Formats: sequence, C-alpha cells, structure tokens
Amino acid sequence: MDPHPYDVLSYHLQVPREWYEAGRIIPLTHNAFSYFPMGMEMHYLAAMTLRGGPWAGMYLCQMMTLAHGFLTVLAVGHLARALGATPIRAWSGSLLVAGVPWVFQLSVVAYVETGVMLYTTLAVGWLLLGIRTGNIRAWWIVGICCGFACGIKYTAIPMTALLVVMIVLVQESVGRRFARVMIVLVACVIVASPWLIRNTVWTGNPVFPLATNLFGSAHFMQDQVIRYQAAHAPPAEESDLSSRIHNGWSRTLIDPQFGYVIWIAGMGAVLFLMIRKTPTDGIVLGTMILGMLVVWIGATHIVPRFITPVVPLLGLAVALVPWPGFAAVGLAGLNLMIGGYLVGGWLVPVLDLARQGLFRVSTPELLMNEQLESVCRSGKTIALIGDAQAFLYPVDSGRLIYRTVFDVRIPHGVSLVDGWLGESVDSLRKRGIWVVIHPLELQRLSRTYRGLPSPALPFDKPDQGLIILSPE
Repeated sequence: MDPHPYDVLSYHLQVPREWYEAGRIIPLTHNAFSYFPMGMEMHYLAAMTLRGGPWAGMYLCQMMTLAHGFLTVLAVGHLARALGATPIRAWSGSLLVAGVPWVFQLSVVAYVETGVMLYTTLAVGWLLLGIRTGNIRAWWIVGICCGFACGIKYTAIPMTALLVVMIVLVQESVGRRFARVMIVLVACVIVASPWLIRNTVWTGNPVFPLATNLFGSAHFMQDQVIRYQAAHAPPAEESDLSSRIHNGWSRTLIDPQFGYVIWIAGMGAVLFLMIRKTPTDGIVLGTMILGMLVVWIGATHIVPRFITPVVPLLGLAVALVPWPGFAAVGLAGLNLMIGGYLVGGWLVPVLDLARQGLFRVSTPELLMNEQLESVCRSGKTIALIGDAQAFLYPVDSGRLIYRTVFDVRIPHGVSLVDGWLGESVDSLRKRGIWVVIHPLELQRLSRTYRGLPSPALPFDKPDQGLIILSPE
C-alpha cells in the first residue's frame, strides 16, 4: 500500500538527518536520492534543527507535509473566489479536494507530493488570473510557483513547469508577444536553479541521476544507470501503449484512493467550462490535466501518487462551475462521506500505522526487536545489508553503513551479501562492525531490480526476519 514508510525512512527523512549531523549539505554517494531536488526536505532539515535532532523533529517534519496539504485545500478555495466563484462553490471545491483519500494519505506521511500539489495549484490558479487581468505580477508568481514545484520533485519539470510554459507560449503567440513566456521561464529557472547548480557542481549533471546519457553518469557505473532507468520505467509486460492506458485507467478513475467522485465531477466541470461558461478557464485546466496524464502514462512508471497534483485542479474546475449552492455542498458532502468510508474502512486496516507515524512513538527503537536494540546501544558501527531504512536506527550517522539499491555495485564473482557494501561480511566483522543482514529484502530486491544476483545466504534460517552478526 502506498504511501508506505520505506521512502521516508530511506531518504525523505534520512537524507536531511545525515545533513543535520554533518552540519552541511553534502553529496551522499551511498544514497542516490540525495541528488534529488530537496525543497520539501529542507523543511524537514529546518524542523530537525529547530527541535534539536532528527528524531526530536520527525513529528514536526510530518506536520510540514500536513501543512502543505492543508494549504493546498485552502488554495483551491481562495483561487476559486479570486476567479469569480461564490463562497459556497469555492469552499465546496476545497472540501471536494479534502475528501479525496490520497490527499489525506499524503498529508500524514513525510512525503513531498503535497508540496507539488500546492505549488502546481498556485501556478495554474495565478496563470488563470494573469490571463484574465494581464497583471505582470501574476506571471512572476506563476514562474516562481513552477520553480518551487520543480525544486520539490523531478516530475514537476514536465508535469507542471513545461505544461504551464507551453500554455503561456501558445497564448502569447497569437499576439506575437513573448515577454510573459520569458518572465515565467526566468522566474522558474531562478527558483529551481539552486538544485540544478548543486548537482552540476557535485556530478556535472544538473538532473542526476536522470539524463545520464546526455549529461553524464557521474559516479554511477553502467549497471547502476541501467538499474535506475529500468526501475523508473513500466515493467516489460506493461510497456505497450494499451497496457499503459489500462494501468492509467485502473490507477485513477477506478482507484479507491482517488475516491471515485473527483475524476467524474472534475472532468465534467472542465467540459462544461470549455463549452458553456468560460472557455479559457476550461481549456487551461483541461490542457493541464490531460497533459499531466499523458506525461504520467507515457514517461513514468505510472505510480498513482505521481498524478495527484491533478486533484486540486479538478477541484478548482468544479468550484468554477455555476452550480446551485445546495448541489455544490451536496457533491462535496458525498465525496467526504465516500472518502471517509474508504480511509476508515478500507485503507486504515492495511496501513502500518506505527511506522507511518500516525501513532506517536518516542524513539524508533520501539519498532525494533530486543537484539537490534542492544546492537544500537553497543556504541559500535552497524552495517546494513539489504535494507536502506536507516532512519530507523537512532545512532549517529557516522556509526551507520548502508546503501540504497541504486548505489550497490556487485563485482563479477562476488555474492550479493559480500558485494552490497563493497566489503565482505568477514572483513566488516574483523573491523569490529556489527552486520545486520535482511534476507527477505535481499530476495525482494534481487527479484525486482536489474543486475543483482540472487542472495546465496551461507547462514542458518535464511527466511528469518534478520541475521545479526557480532564483531569478531
């Protein structure tokens, strides 16, 4: 079930934790995700700094993503009011967005999607305001919001910034005036540039680990490049167009995590706006929604949460339709009831609530077994083989050795276990290091990712949860 805590524990919180403990922002060659845009993670780093530590600040980090989700809901209502919707329609549109299960799920886990949702909503809303008013300030705000979205997640480059620029370009080409396009582009690039400059300095590739064929693969070897590219593309059996469209359909309109109502009401609203009410609003919103779907289906591995930035746009379209007040409230209420039922009756039972952070824990050690707790308290270095959920280990980062699956290099003739960290288990133990092996993770990762041999575990009970080996 997505969202799940793995990404949070391996990089959304782990990368800022390592930067906090290092006292500076540095490349982490054992964690490829440290090269991603980290706009949301900067909030998490600030939270850790304010609270005096990674685990002291982890619930403030969670509140940051909740705040972005809440602001997204508010943004829909305020933008709808600015675009002429009545208060009851505007705030019904907000409630429609709030009732989508995905919005709740992504707002209570330290992910980054709520940030992309917020800035995409603001960019499109101010684009509509700029088209209506011609106010030069609106175009600067559009570009700034696009830049913030790109600084949070790579997918926002084509799904937010590129689409917005294309819409402005088409709009301006009619009068052969391109000043507004340049304003949006310049503002977007300036705001997103810190992440691009950082990566250029670190790797020579502004969007590493993407576009390695164009800008270079830095410290990645060819097998790592292939593994990363394959992991972020649909599986071979789902790569044809019909399979992608089928997956897109099943992961949006009929996916319970979207709550069913938002897609039907939103797309109907877009069509109504295009045909009857305000064609420009309908065309802009429809182009954004359709364009995001095309990019999502055609250029990603079709993860449902990647398309969630369309949710507030669908809600905004519904708010702009001149419904009778009772109809708007009724639609929002229906969506809230369906969303509440799905979250409470369908999603909650399959979520790992403690690890998601919905239930407060004082320390990650509460999620560990007794033996692992004693390892953490030993004062010695810990090496993780097969697992990258390093945030679970409340020890100084200098005492923790791990790699994400994309940072693993297995030389020819070396086993997966001995090659995972670039040093054999025996060598690690001789150096006084505890070795924690995750057999099930090794088996899962070797099946799922390219270039990883099957784990031949020379230990008893290879199906147990953990194999913990003491220093020699």
